[in-house]
Amino acid sequence: GLSGMGKTVSAQMCARALGGTWLILDLRDVLYKDAATRLHSLIKQINEIRPAGVIIDDINIIDDRSLRLPMIALLETLKHHNVLCIMTSYQYPAPSTLSFLDIHDNVHMEMPLLSLDEITELITDEAPGNEKWAKTIMMMSGGGHPLFVQASLRMLQSNNWKEISDALGRRQIDLSEVIFKIIPSSLEDERRRVQNIIRDFNEPTKLLLYRLSLICGSFDKAMVDCLAAASPKIAMPGDCLSSLVGVWVESLPNAEYRISPLVSNAGKNAMSEAEQRDIHNLIANQLTSKKNIDGNRIDNII
Repeated sequence: GLSGMGKTVSAQMCARALGGTWLILDLRDVLYKDAATRLHSLIKQINEIRPAGVIIDDINIIDDRSLRLPMIALLETLKHHNVLCIMTSYQYPAPSTLSFLDIHDNVHMEMPLLSLDEITELITDEAPGNEKWAKTIMMMSGGGHPLFVQASLRMLQSNNWKEISDALGRRQIDLSEVIFKIIPSSLEDERRRVQNIIRDFNEPTKLLLYRLSLICGSFDKAMVDCLAAASPKIAMPGDCLSSLVGVWVESLPNAEYRISPLVSNAGKNAMSEAEQRDIHNLIANQLTSKKNIDGNRIDNII
């Protein structure tokens, strides 16, 4: 499924339901050579730890021929130790890949859009009494895209549901009809809609999101504080980050975070080249300030 459909969260929920120790390998934006190296490292961990299962997240390059031998070795290791495996990716693997890896074509599940009933249930949980907005939110979210359902809910909550209803009533405007004309038809359309939503954020939160979007890969709270200290300084960056986590910023294990791909590089369109250069310098300096530099951060530093 596409970005923001809930693949990673669903995989983690399955792992928790099945129980036991699970390993997670994140391959988003990882190059082929690095992916092969990480797969070999995962095999070593499986042999040592004997986990109940592994999650291979965002293996979007599974069709590349250079990964076939590492994948075969991984699958053999999983079978040998009777270890479960859940993989996520943007697209379904090619038939030739499935055939080579001896994987049945009925083991996949496409992440669905949220239904009207599910959106109504979310509204009931978060803002009871506003269920009449379910159809509108469904259209605002491109037909039920989970990421945009949450974003639409937060946008309406932050702008006061009743005030919007009253304003629409005075103007005799049917918001559903208006939004229906601009339903996003592709991920790029959704990214553009995100940019419009971001513009309505309060200035500190919006500025922090723009700066964080220039980071390649994951980051920690120290990086957030570092970028917030740049001029103009952002007060209470922790509160700003908390308001972004969930929809715009993903929470990862080991107290790390990652920008949603739908808002990655959002700052490029909003910040001047000089501002971007200053932020990039801060990112590189923060990453190289530690005594031991993580090899996986080299791309971020460069």
